[in-house]
Amino acid sequence: MLKLRAPLMTLLLGASCVLAQAAPPEKTPVSGTVNTNAVSDVTVRSKDEFEISPNGDVFTASNEVVVVYSNALLTADTASVNRRTGDIFADGSVRLQRGDQTWVGSHLHYNFFTKQMDGAQFRTGQAPFYASGEGLQTVGEGTNAVYTATNGLITTDDYFQPLQKIRAREIRIVRGQYFEVHNATLYAGPVPVFYLPYYRRSLTGDQNDFSFLPGYRSAFGPYLLSRYNWSLNPELDGALHADWREKRGLGIGPDLFYHLGEFGSGSIKYYYTHDEQPGIDPFSSNAIPSYRQRLYFSYNANLRTNLDVKAQVAYQTDPYIVRDFFESQYIKNIQPNTFVEANQLWRNWSLDVLAQPRVNSFFETGSDSAFVREPAHFIRCPFSR
Repeated sequence: MLKLRAPLMTLLLGASCVLAQAAPPEKTPVSGTVNTNAVSDVTVRSKDEFEISPNGDVFTASNEVVVVYSNALLTADTASVNRRTGDIFADGSVRLQRGDQTWVGSHLHYNFFTKQMDGAQFRTGQAPFYASGEGLQTVGEGTNAVYTATNGLITTDDYFQPLQKIRAREIRIVRGQYFEVHNATLYAGPVPVFYLPYYRRSLTGDQNDFSFLPGYRSAFGPYLLSRYNWSLNPELDGALHADWREKRGLGIGPDLFYHLGEFGSGSIKYYYTHDEQPGIDPFSSNAIPSYRQRLYFSYNANLRTNLDVKAQVAYQTDPYIVRDFFESQYIKNIQPNTFVEANQLWRNWSLDVLAQPRVNSFFETGSDSAFVREPAHFIRCPFSR
């Protein structure tokens, strides 16, 4: 009996040793710095341990990988980092954030030395514009980087399914300067509105460009609000409106904004439309005229120390033109005032002068005659002893 038990114990002990050697080692989270022999190193983190190539140049990680280099942050399901060439090949829920711009895709190749990238399908955003496409390619680096893509989409709506968008066969983005599209179609929801063989839009603050807002309202029918934005210099800029509403007709007018430094700033806005369905005044039961105009002027200046001057002129041919065509402004101010106000502040007292001429007979502001200037004088002594 003892002779049989001894070989059996030996066999069990040997089997346990074999199983122990065959069992894989438990993986632990790893965070390490990959020396790139560059100005700064690349930091790679993941929930699993790294795999290192025989020559020690390529590091492969999986399971929620995070790669950090300079101002670039890349996250992915798996990533391979080459410390010699600077190439990163990332797959699965790839997200690259570089400065104030973010790139998202399922696969991305990025070089943290040259800042160049390419990928299959991608999405990117840098307010106020967002883009997506296929076949992403980059040329150049830094502020000179040029991104090209095919079968792309450009929109100002930060939604997964934007309402208004431009679909183009080719998109070209010059970082921080402009984007341009070729063979493009403007969509309002799923409906194509019109075709654009070429369109270019500036990404800078001061820009000369067109903007289009298509839509539908029961009061207008289908409509297209068009605007050309222009900037002559830091002192003068504006816009030119050309609107079409199927039920109401055409509307046009310029906006002018002036910035004169110590001499003041303000705006001049004019809008005219020949309204084909103006409607009836609900209070007087009179027909609203078809020829409808609106003129707005504002001025604000600090002419010298403690002397402020403000002025505003809000002229309308009828009380409802702002309600009908500038609804957001109408909600803020149903009856805009026309006034000129000056305020002089001294050490112990102040003087306010206010004039309110009546330029719209249907509003209860000022006297009954247009442009009658009868200023009311006020003297306040908030610090008198």
